[in-house]
Amino acid sequence: MENTCPICGAEALEKRSTTETLEYKGRKITIPNYISYKCNECEESIVDEKTIKSSSKILNEFKKEVDGLLPIGEIKRIRNSLGFTQEQISTILGGGKKAFAKYESGRIIQSKAMDNLLRIIGEYPFVINIISKQSRVKKTKITNVIDLREYKAKKYKMKSTGYTVATRDREKGVSWN
Repeated sequence: MENTCPICGAEALEKRSTTETLEYKGRKITIPNYISYKCNECEESIVDEKTIKSSSKILNEFKKEVDGLLPIGEIKRIRNSLGFTQEQISTILGGGKKAFAKYESGRIIQSKAMDNLLRIIGEYPFVINIISKQSRVKKTKITNVIDLREYKAKKYKMKSTGYTVATRDREKGVSWN
């Protein structure tokens, strides 16, 4: 950054490297090497662009931890276990073509709804096949992803208080045996 203050125009910017403490929902995080420039004329502070980018990723992961959302590593693990690229999983689950690239780089935080969906497909991978029928992405070849109709309902020990996939399939004449 040059020495000219973008606020007052004075040639009086001084580079500072500090430790910045930020607060979110009552919890604090400390970010080291927080680079900013202080104008000795008007007293304004300007944060370095690289610092903004790097600290926003740190802050996003911190916010996800506070809010109970999946961290970057777990999102990547779930997607990789299903055998999809970032673009394929974005097409299937929604959120835009580049959504998963942004989730996995820490640039944006996934919504609570997307987080819940990721947890479900992480625990029950066969669900992705039900969802992917609505998109133009072919099913993955990973062996742990199964079609629900290939197994008996009792294997999953499902309890139901209403209309289930098994009920729908019986009505359509699909046999589970």
